[in-house]
Amino acid sequence: MGFAGVMQELPVPENQIMAPLVGFNLGVELGQVAVLGAAFAVSFWMLSKEKLWRWTRLAGSSAIAVTGLYWTVTRVLGA
Repeated sequence: MGFAGVMQELPVPENQIMAPLVGFNLGVELGQVAVLGAAFAVSFWMLSKEKLWRWTRLAGSSAIAVTGLYWTVTRVLGA
């Protein structure tokens, strides 16, 4: 939903929507793959460090949950 809002704000002529839409989506997907690749690399390194892995997993999961809850509440309330 957030990216659709950004696309609506871009000054794109109505008859030329396909190229910017494909480029935007490819950029988003490549960004996600890059973040996922970095997360996998760090995760595999941390697996060898049991105590660090446990705390990082807890902190990361908590941060994701809080961020998701914040985004949900702000979108539902329209803030």
